[in-house]
Amino acid sequence: MYIFITIVIIVISALIMLFVLAQNPKGGGANAMMGGISNQVLGARRSGDFLEKGTWYLGIALFACCLLSAFLIDRDATTNSTDKATKELLEGANVPEAIPAAEPTAAPAVSDSNAN
Repeated sequence: MYIFITIVIIVISALIMLFVLAQNPKGGGANAMMGGISNQVLGARRSGDFLEKGTWYLGIALFACCLLSAFLIDRDATTNSTDKATKELLEGANVPEAIPAAEPTAAPAVSDSNAN
């Protein structure tokens, strides 16, 4: 399902690019700097409300698909090996056995040879 949503996101993104490039520029900005050339090269001479509304609908659909994909991500499949190792250590699966402490030995008796 996640792969399907990813493909839909890619298709919607490509359609948004086409819709934006086909729209009639409103003027100002990049259009004013390039002397109106962008209107002839990148866009159509007349575009109706269809392209503007389509851009909004595609934008909303893209946003919804991105949110949906965030909820569909399999969290266990996306964790890396460091996260898995940390999780196992916290659960006690790979905790090494404790090294037994050496038993204390009795201290040798100290004799005082100069006691006489």
